[in-house]
Amino acid sequence: MAVVVAVQVVAVWTVATGRSDPHDVPVVVAAPDRLAGLVAAQGAPSGTLRLTAATSRGDAFEAVREGRAEAALLLDLRRDRSTVLLSSAGGRRLDATLETEVRAVAERFTTRTSVEHLDGGPRRGARDLAFVLAIVAVVLGWAGAVVGTLRRGSVDETFAEAVRRLATSAAWAAGVGVAAALVAGLAGSPVTLGLVAAVTTFTAAVTTDALQSLFGARGLGVATVLFVLAAGPLVTGADPSLLPTPWDVVTPWTLHGAAVESAVAVTFGQSAPLPRALLVLLAWTAAAILTTATARRARRAAGVTLT
Repeated sequence: MAVVVAVQVVAVWTVATGRSDPHDVPVVVAAPDRLAGLVAAQGAPSGTLRLTAATSRGDAFEAVREGRAEAALLLDLRRDRSTVLLSSAGGRRLDATLETEVRAVAERFTTRTSVEHLDGGPRRGARDLAFVLAIVAVVLGWAGAVVGTLRRGSVDETFAEAVRRLATSAAWAAGVGVAAALVAGLAGSPVTLGLVAAVTTFTAAVTTDALQSLFGARGLGVATVLFVLAAGPLVTGADPSLLPTPWDVVTPWTLHGAAVESAVAVTFGQSAPLPRALLVLLAWTAAAILTTATARRARRAAGVTLT
């Protein structure tokens, strides 16, 4: 198993760190009169951006702040000046890419272009902290399930045993959430990051338990392989839009991807991506609990015992 995971890590890392041009990255354009609509209709020279017109500069700011757009282009033809507004939520690589791509759009209309970050400056440390906490929460959820397996076995044969395992996982997740909240508080990040960590930990734990309910003790190996496969592209720290296909599409729907998206959204106060990311985590949790219950019922009906 160790060899399989090691080979998997190398393979996924190689794919994830490959060069990939972003595509369909949302960027809003604010300009006087109908110019914003015209700029958006022309699109970006490289075709990597999805430009939409904002009703005003204020609307453009809010789009970036809420996470509806990764960047904003503010055009001022009277002063022959453009401003590229970034949020830093996408990380260093995405910011650098957006600065280049959006600047190319701006230079078709103005000769001077400046770059600004939301809230006065790039918050690299805040994003890195949210990213790390989300990944660590997944690992701790898996680790909690492993400890539970060593203490109680790989599967539960009765409803009462299953409830006790869920309660233990919930208590462990709550502890991880409190620790994450303390770390986030010290770094100046929203304490609600602890809630995301708790949900992520619980989801990872019950998902691991669900795989064990299907495969017995081998489920731990399956969970390890799947978690490494899903987390591999994220170890680069890159925004999913910069990952090669199919990782750019698949990652936001994985446990790891949804956890990172939720943590980053909470840290930067982005209301747009948070509901979908949390729903993905809840869907994973519900599917895992349902799988565990269904598998237990099927085993009892068939008289099968897993170890």
